[in-house]
Amino acid sequence: MSGWFPCHDSGTSISQNYVCNGRYECDSYEDEKPCDRSPTNIREDESYAISNLDLYEREYHVFVLQTNSSYGFQIKFQHVFLNCCGMRVQIGTGTDPFDDRSVVKAIEDDTNYVDDVFVRTSHMWLVMAGGKYSNVGHVDIIVTAILVSAGSEKPPSYSAATGGQVHKTPKPNRCIDTMGHVRCIIFVWNPIG
Repeated sequence: MSGWFPCHDSGTSISQNYVCNGRYECDSYEDEKPCDRSPTNIREDESYAISNLDLYEREYHVFVLQTNSSYGFQIKFQHVFLNCCGMRVQIGTGTDPFDDRSVVKAIEDDTNYVDDVFVRTSHMWLVMAGGKYSNVGHVDIIVTAILVSAGSEKPPSYSAATGGQVHKTPKPNRCIDTMGHVRCIIFVWNPIG
């Protein structure tokens, strides 16, 4: 059927107009799979912020990030609130968010999550999906490119003098809105490493 996209999970089809629109119509997200996902490059010690992202019903956001080959990523969850029904945040290695084998962290449904995750590869992806119903979730995440030394899962240790961080010079973060547009600049202090 020309002009229609098949949802294999349900056996239904949707209009091609709904493919890659940032909202999943197929329950397995397959209508968002064929989209262009060019990676955003993050230089060493630079951060990328996903700030004040509200997850509404069936929204689907994918971010693919890359850094140089000796670097990986520290993902700081400032705030993740998923209140119901199929909402999820996933992090994976590589560039294919549909490769279930690459998932390193999955946060789903009814949770209020704050923690750090470290990814030891030069490419990673983040997926944020709203639930099937009209509940709203919220995400604030900062991703920083960090040097990955042999045998180390974490960046160099910070001084305990100021609650675990020593501040040096501010580095700008890029904030994005739900359509992927740069919306603001915030500053986060980089730790001395």
